[in-house]
Amino acid sequence: MNRPVGGARATQQEVANEAAALAVESLQAETYIGVVAFDHIPVTLVPMRLNDDPEEVVRVIRGITASGGTRIEPALRMAHAMIQDLPEVQHKHIVLLTDGISHDPTIESFIELARRDEVKITTIGVGDEIDREQLQTIAEGTGSVFHHVRNPRTLPRVLIDSVQEFNKPLIK
Repeated sequence: MNRPVGGARATQQEVANEAAALAVESLQAETYIGVVAFDHIPVTLVPMRLNDDPEEVVRVIRGITASGGTRIEPALRMAHAMIQDLPEVQHKHIVLLTDGISHDPTIESFIELARRDEVKITTIGVGDEIDREQLQTIAEGTGSVFHHVRNPRTLPRVLIDSVQEFNKPLIK
């Protein structure tokens, strides 16, 4: 994600951060949000909470830096655990954004767990150095969609569109 975006001074990470910030700002205050950053190790940056202070979440997101490596499954498992701790909600949804290739030999068992728990995972792969098949398998296996973003400048629209489902009433 440290690669520059075609002709711009911004890196893919900076573009991704800004796109995620815009997506958070588009969410209603009643929407639950959590943020997990990952390279080879996932880290919870924003524990699951209501989006009643989006400025704080945006500040954290804008501080994410790229450090190399990609391990998707541990990050998804961490996000899944965060969702399981929520009070009863109508939609459980994870948005995964990556520009890397991850070798996750047990991803199929995780997909089955997410499907069983009715957690949809929208996957967004940025650039050409992604495992399109894996991202598509994760998304389709959980009843969601995969987006391949070749031009990072289109990422904000893709991310905002991906989170609009969250703006539907969530609490049963």
